[in-house]
Amino acid sequence: MPPVRGLHLLLILGSLLLSGCAPLVSSFPTATPDQPIPAETQPAPVPTATISPTPTIEWFPATPSPTPLPTAVKSPTPDPLAGAGELVYRDDFSDPSQWVIYQIVGSNITILNQDITFDLDENSGLAYAFRSGPLLTDYSARISASPSYCGEEDEYGLMVRVTGVRRDHYRFAVTCDGRAGVFRVVNEVAVQIADWVRHPVLARSFPSTSQLALRVEGRDLQFFVNDQLLISVQDAVISRGTVGLFVRAVSGEPVLVSFSELQVYAIGTAED
Repeated sequence: MPPVRGLHLLLILGSLLLSGCAPLVSSFPTATPDQPIPAETQPAPVPTATISPTPTIEWFPATPSPTPLPTAVKSPTPDPLAGAGELVYRDDFSDPSQWVIYQIVGSNITILNQDITFDLDENSGLAYAFRSGPLLTDYSARISASPSYCGEEDEYGLMVRVTGVRRDHYRFAVTCDGRAGVFRVVNEVAVQIADWVRHPVLARSFPSTSQLALRVEGRDLQFFVNDQLLISVQDAVISRGTVGLFVRAVSGEPVLVSFSELQVYAIGTAED
């Protein structure tokens, strides 16, 4: 019965085919109204773009108010005659006998017409004149200085506490290029005890007139130009003396300087 056997084989093969395809059908579940699609098989949601707010531009930002700087308090310039006692003398240069004069070659010092004039030619050197008395320990002095012409390095000014045979003294020097310095002269040797300073009050064009002043009290020495304190120094080597004037030629050019209206006030006790 061959046909029956062939039919049987066909049935067996069909069963095997159906059993092998069953997993494929079950691997794709079908959604029904009562059975939602599993979450792992749902399509991912499309992300929604979020717009960040644009920052507001501050075109004119507020700036902090500046802190005001402290105002500098300017100390008043000491008055060279403050605390001075009585007027010792006022010299109008009408009496040449009150002055001791030292001239150098090529120089001429004259006391005439209420002033004392130093006229030096091209020779270098120091010419000076000082009062013969009285000797003072502490005093203030003021005088007008009027250079007519001079070289930049030439000097003129005041001699302070002039005393002794060698005429020891302090020297307040003003140069024609606008500097001021102080020297101590002992045994004819000059030692600078205050560095050169520059100041707008110092004349640099000529002819001109300035007020030179000094105040010496003990070891304290102060020097002024037009009531402006320029130099303050301490030194106790020379304790007393009188007042003098000088011109020192350095540049090799002619120098002409006049002094007038000398006033001297005692701070201590005058000595003859």
